[in-house]
Formats: sequence, C-alpha cells, structure tokens
Amino acid sequence: MNYDPLVPLKRELDRMAQGGLVAKAEILNLFRLIRLTLDAKGLRAAFPTCAMYCDWLQHTELDRNPGVLPLIEAIDSIFCVPPDKADLDAEIKTILDALGLVALRKELLSLFGQMSLPNTLLSGMSNWYATVSVLIEDLVGRPLLFSVPPVTRAGKEVLARIVARRRAAGKRENRHVYKLVISDERSKVPESGRPAGFYFTIFLSPEEPDRIQFNGLWAFQEGRDEFSYD
Repeated sequence: MNYDPLVPLKRELDRMAQGGLVAKAEILNLFRLIRLTLDAKGLRAAFPTCAMYCDWLQHTELDRNPGVLPLIEAIDSIFCVPPDKADLDAEIKTILDALGLVALRKELLSLFGQMSLPNTLLSGMSNWYATVSVLIEDLVGRPLLFSVPPVTRAGKEVLARIVARRRAAGKRENRHVYKLVISDERSKVPESGRPAGFYFTIFLSPEEPDRIQFNGLWAFQEGRDEFSYD
C-alpha cells in the first residue's frame, strides 16, 4: 500500500480540532505533512506560497524555491521609489504582501477545503496568530536568498527586471535586495521606537551589506473581521 500523507494530516487536524494546547513540534509536523501532501497530489503550483513556507521550514536556507524570486523582486521595488514619494506604510505593506502570510492562510483554507480537512487552526484568530508565531520563531536565522549571479533562467529574468527598474529610477544596479533573514530579539532590552521581538532584516548588495529592519509584529496583518472567531 502506497503512503498517503493526507491520512496522517487529517488525523492530526482532527485531533487539534478537539481543542487543547498544541505544541510547537505539532505545528511544524503539520507543515511537514502539508508539504508531503502537496508533492503527492501534484499541488505545489496551485499553492505556491504554501509550498514555499513548507520548503523554508525544511531547509537552513532557501534560494531555489520559485516563490523566493517574486518575493525578492517585490521587496526590491520599494527602493526604486523617489524619496519625495516614499511612504513607509506602503513600503511595509509591500514587504508583508511579498512575505505572503495572508496568502499562506488563504491557500491553506483553500487546500483544506479541497481536501475536506478541519480548519480550526485557520479560522480562529488566536489559533492562526499562534501558528504564525511558531513559524516565525522556527525560521529565525534561515535566510531567503537570491543567488548572485543567478543560475536559473527565472533568476536571470528577475535580475534583468530588477536592473531595468533600478536603471530607470537612477539607482545603483548592483545594490539590490539579495537576502531576507528573521532574527529573534525578544531578550534584548527595548529601546525607544524599537521594542523587543522578532525582526525581519532585508540585506542590500553582497558587496556592501547595507540592511533595513522592521518589527515582526507587522506580520499580523489580518484583523478580527477576517476570522470566524477569536
């Protein structure tokens, strides 16, 4: 009999739907089973954000997943905005949209519906926020990378668009986003305007590793109205 990852996935979700505390290891195992299910059912292309996060959780760094390229390209676009038109809120939204945590939940809701799986972890706000916290904590120190120079056709096409956009904006062509890393600064003493917590760090140019950071609390984009219950 062939192994079907959907069977243990359904069993785990059924158990979680009964209530009670869910351990970090159980959440991570859930995404391992989701990854196996996507592979077994040939659904990676249909759920690209889900596939990227599942892969990211299984690697110390991620650079070959197709989802990394549009993420890097979208984030780099904010550095081509003229200074007089810069909008911090819009920049943060662009970064968060690229990171795709809202898209991840939507894809999981669709996948679970398609597979007739319980969606308790997705429909409750506190459940989903707890799940996202587990993901962010486990991904600390595991970078998303844009290989420079790119070796794939898709990577070369993305770099060509990044260079063209930077050239049109009068920006240095070789100073583009190439890495994103999550750091854990929960134990640090809070500073004015910089609370303790998780931080997303975006690196520009391997030759001159400038970087920008923003607090991981921004990752929780969805409000109460997006969920069935608290």
